[in-house]
This record gives sequence, C-alpha cells and structure tokens, in this order.
Amino acid sequence: MIRLPSLALLMVLALNAPALAQGRLRDCLNTPETAEMITREQLSSPALALRTASAHQRAEPLRLVLCRLDGDLVYQITLLRRDGKVLRSRVRARDGMLLNAE
Repeated sequence: MIRLPSLALLMVLALNAPALAQGRLRDCLNTPETAEMITREQLSSPALALRTASAHQRAEPLRLVLCRLDGDLVYQITLLRRDGKVLRSRVRARDGMLLNAE
C-alpha cells in the first residue's frame, strides 16, 4: 500500500511539466527539483493543492507545476472543465491556500 506522502510525490512527478510563462510566474521547477523542494521546505501536499483547485473550479486537474511567484512558492494547476474550457489556479505551496483562479 502506498502511503499518502509517497502518493502525493508520485502525483507531482507524473503531473509536473514546464509551465507557460504567464503573469509573474518565474523559475518553475523541474521534476527532481520539485520533489526535493517539497521535502526540504516541508510544503503542503500537491494532492491537497489539486483537490483544492479542482473543487473550487469544478474541473479535472491536468497538470501541476511548482513555481516561484514574488518570492513565494506556488503550485500552478491547469484544469479542464466539462465544457472543454481550460482553467488555471494557483495554490500557495506552504499552506495549501487558494490564491486565485482564472
């Protein structure tokens, strides 16, 4: 049986992809850097970030990327709504708080 932290890490590794340069997002991390940062900085679970964004947007998550935003770490989450619209949400990685939803 896979423990929750291991499952969350696997989800990050599976969903991590280069982020689009958008807004003030800069310096997005690749898969190994993301895994290291989550462990080293004791960030909130990527699975929690996905659930938060998905519930708020009422959409299915497609991709999660860990990026730096104005000196803070955020999960940039891309979601797909049932009508086919692609949405983006940002969740603060330190505490899992939803920052915005587009």
